[in-house]
Amino acid sequence: MLRILCQRISIHWMLVLACWLALASCMAMWPGRPTIDEVAEDGELRFLPQNVPSRQAEQLFHSAFSRDILNSSIVVVIRRPGRPEGLVTASENPLQNDFDFIEQVLRPRLEAALQAAAVDSSAGRSPLSADQPPADGLAATSPAAEAGGAEPDAGSRTVAPSTRPIDRHVPAWKIRTFADDTIGHLLISEDRQATLLIVELTTEFLDRHNWPLVRAVEQLVQPFSPLRRHPDPQFRIPPGLDLTLSGTATVGRDYGRSIRSAARFVTWVAPVVTTLVLIIATRTPLVVLVILATGLLTARISLALFSLMAAAGWLTLFAGVEIYMTIALYGACTASGLAFLSRYREALEAGATLDDAVALAIARSARVTCTMAATSLASAAMLLLTEFEKFAQAGVGLIVALCVATAASLTLLPALVRLCGPLLLWPHITRERIRDSAGWISPRNLLGQLALRRWLDYQRRRTIQLLVEFPARTGMAALLALALLACLSTLVRGPLRYGFLSELSEGHPSIDGTRAAQEHFAAGSTSPITLLLENPEVDFTAPRGIAAVGRLSRELFNRRESLGIADLRSVAAPFGLTSRALESEQRRADELARMTLTRQIVERRIREKKITDIYVSDQPRLRDHVTRIDIVLQSDPFSRQSLQRFGELRTVLGDLLSDSSLAGSGMEFFGATASLNDLQTVTDRDRQQLVLLLPVAVLLVTIVLLRQLPVAVLLVCSLLLCCQTAAGLTAILFQLGSAGDAGGLEWKMPVYLFVLLLAAGTDFTLLLLDQVPREQDAHGPVQGVTQALLRTGPAISVCGFLTAALGGMLLLSSLSGLRQLGLGLMIGSLLAAFVVRRLMIPAWLVLRYSGQLGHLTQSASRSTLPGSGMMSRPSDSGEAPAPAAGPIRTSVPGLAPPENSDQTDRPD
Repeated sequence: MLRILCQRISIHWMLVLACWLALASCMAMWPGRPTIDEVAEDGELRFLPQNVPSRQAEQLFHSAFSRDILNSSIVVVIRRPGRPEGLVTASENPLQNDFDFIEQVLRPRLEAALQAAAVDSSAGRSPLSADQPPADGLAATSPAAEAGGAEPDAGSRTVAPSTRPIDRHVPAWKIRTFADDTIGHLLISEDRQATLLIVELTTEFLDRHNWPLVRAVEQLVQPFSPLRRHPDPQFRIPPGLDLTLSGTATVGRDYGRSIRSAARFVTWVAPVVTTLVLIIATRTPLVVLVILATGLLTARISLALFSLMAAAGWLTLFAGVEIYMTIALYGACTASGLAFLSRYREALEAGATLDDAVALAIARSARVTCTMAATSLASAAMLLLTEFEKFAQAGVGLIVALCVATAASLTLLPALVRLCGPLLLWPHITRERIRDSAGWISPRNLLGQLALRRWLDYQRRRTIQLLVEFPARTGMAALLALALLACLSTLVRGPLRYGFLSELSEGHPSIDGTRAAQEHFAAGSTSPITLLLENPEVDFTAPRGIAAVGRLSRELFNRRESLGIADLRSVAAPFGLTSRALESEQRRADELARMTLTRQIVERRIREKKITDIYVSDQPRLRDHVTRIDIVLQSDPFSRQSLQRFGELRTVLGDLLSDSSLAGSGMEFFGATASLNDLQTVTDRDRQQLVLLLPVAVLLVTIVLLRQLPVAVLLVCSLLLCCQTAAGLTAILFQLGSAGDAGGLEWKMPVYLFVLLLAAGTDFTLLLLDQVPREQDAHGPVQGVTQALLRTGPAISVCGFLTAALGGMLLLSSLSGLRQLGLGLMIGSLLAAFVVRRLMIPAWLVLRYSGQLGHLTQSASRSTLPGSGMMSRPSDSGEAPAPAAGPIRTSVPGLAPPENSDQTDRPD
């Protein structure tokens, strides 16, 4: 069957090529096919399972409160850093003070900009146009009406309800300033040098539908804002007033825009990197073109398939998935392409015709190509078992990409080779023997002749000599060195990092705005932790319930130093528990005391209504039996310190509740910190599961395909050491140039690094193991191993350098997590190519075939890959021997050299 299939592909190569081109054209011109950007979902938290505590808390909130939940916010930090007296008040300048500017100029302009964006939203504009001016983006719709038909809070105007159906992805928004009756005084810093204007949103902070809103606000506060150039001074930003942008939605916008920018960069630059690496290594233009065309076509088809599957609702894509797909695709296509071309060259040297050479090359490379694909698919399939949907979707993407790449390597690549015909190996098709040009540096280069080439020759000969004379010492030294380095780097690398703000590099608006806000306010003030207490036996609007909440709040606030709490707000203390809040509350009480009795009663009832509307449930089923407590931390809500404080806070609250009159109450948390804690819990479980499942899956596949347990075990163990070493060294290098939460590995990086390196490292070794039996047939057991090492060395080096170069692209990203992944890929792929492949696996094979392992010794007549090594024999494939007349002498740099070439003069 394989022989017939190979012959059909070789004979009907034009039909094969036409089918692939038709498929690519069909995908490109598919009616209504969306792009990856249009169907990819931003965010991390939406990929969490529905049963995590923060999701349960959000559901409880929606069941108990009629008002929209605050999931994210855009914060404008308004300050006068160079004025000791702080912001200009009306008493200082009645005609132009900062507070009047905020309420009379800035706020109306923001409302107009957001409303204009809402018009575009109604027209169905894509949120990805958010990088355009505000009128070209998608914006927010109106928030839900205040509970019980109450009037909106003063200082928190809302947008009029839209007549169109509300999209759950489109955020509702509300503006709050210092004039807000409930939290207004909290928006002015104690030094009175800064105040906050907050645009509250109902969507997750990483949702891309927030982007147009962020852009609308950004247009008004940036250095070239129309408010800074307005001809009327009354409508111009006062001189010396500094406006910066912060808030969780701003962080999410900058993060999402960076990940999409990195994805586009990788998609376009990966072919360029592949071309440069291959052209330097092979110096054979058509060989480079064939491999590159296979990779490009495979990538386009895979991404198109993925977008169609997402549009059909079969899966949910996440922004940036094309980064991992592209790296895996080009690595797989290059490894399979080099394996095929090596067999193709061998067939031509044996005197086969072009059609026969293609058929023979397909037959001889099919098993190693399928073996490499099987190990990579086993790694990707393990991602499907994870709880975190983003990991599972990455597994689906890798499986789709690898299946398309394998099919292309077995059909499209041979068709392209046949299309090129005898010109494929130009300029090396007419020479009788090209020994010197097979190295990495051209022999015409004087520097290469005198320095680097001689050094490479010496190192190669020294390595071969060590493997032959001291295989046990060489292999054990490499294994111990790698194991020691892996252990040390793992111990030093520290905990993972979940801070999205620390992912961003300098220059993003959210970085500058957050720093400005933290100079005057508690870092957690823009995204507090919300505690929901549910007790069917307690009425939280009654004096007894309010008193119980007040006692709990005060007991918790008394432990603020150990728990890192800046303030608490509840139905019993709506303005907080700080000394400043208590003073403000006393001033309000004094104002009420000066009013008439009737006025006092009216004002008190209005105030109580506003407070209970915010802090006590109003939905019929849970009315008055659910209350919320907002806990403001001193640290940034995305920081590692906040995650640690959250765990301590949850434990302390459990103890306090059990000893209070609220014993038996249900306790739920939501907010950015609570969601990140769930993200940490879920991904930690997934990571621990993958650490066990990934090696086992790859080991089982390699055992089945290699049929050699010791080789499979050594291969998987060595690759695990490479992964640990790469991750540890990456963490150490990033820690040296960072401080605080900026150090440490980003939480997704170890998983993706693990999967990509296991796949790439296995491919490197399989190229070597496939060549060993062939060389043993001609040179004997031990020398066959060394000859296989020489023959496959250039191809494996190309694969190693290509994977490292593809990882190097990510070092140009503005996200530190992608830079970490890129550096890890560089380190890991080079270790796999030059330590595992060059020392450890060859040393084991020399020991085994030289008889030094006793009962583990294997005869050289047994093939390393099932069906490989002996495929040149007629009995293996059922093919007639290749004709002996008219051999075509070729030598392709970077591929296997001719059998009659002098191997000792060829650098690896």
